[in-house]
Amino acid sequence: MGVHVKVVDRSDWVGKVASASRLDEVYMSDALSMVVNITKYLRKNAPYSRVCAPGYAQSAKISRLDIVDHGNETSVQLGSDRVNTTNFDTSYRAILLPLALHFDKKGFAHLQNCNAGMNVPLLEKFADTWGVPVVAGKGSDVELGVTQINVDKYVRVFPSRGGSRPKHDTFRWRP
Repeated sequence: MGVHVKVVDRSDWVGKVASASRLDEVYMSDALSMVVNITKYLRKNAPYSRVCAPGYAQSAKISRLDIVDHGNETSVQLGSDRVNTTNFDTSYRAILLPLALHFDKKGFAHLQNCNAGMNVPLLEKFADTWGVPVVAGKGSDVELGVTQINVDKYVRVFPSRGGSRPKHDTFRWRP
């Protein structure tokens, strides 16, 4: 069973408020720091296992990855980086790809960026890169103490498998 990883950009007051309502989160300042800090977190939280080969790095698997930052209908922020369908392949796919190795078989990512669910093609790029479903809200995300809600429906996209992609779905309640 994997771990729930929560990533927050604390560069502004929204991130600081989001961070205050979470425990054991990972911080990011950009896409690269997100990947590096998640990898460190997974190594630190690895379940005990007996390894015959000394020096072989063990790490936990991700069952759920929550990313909290700003977004709109055309892009999502990962710290100071603004990721969209135009720059994803050339600037961010290679940076984000190592996380694909860390998701467990039933893992998924939840982009908690406002309106990110309006951009299905961008969510598909994340899903294809990580090989797991990606969920995002179609409306504004709101922090309420220890919970976060989206004021509209959620969209879930699936990674492409063998050239075909299952149809994305929408649902009302938080994943």
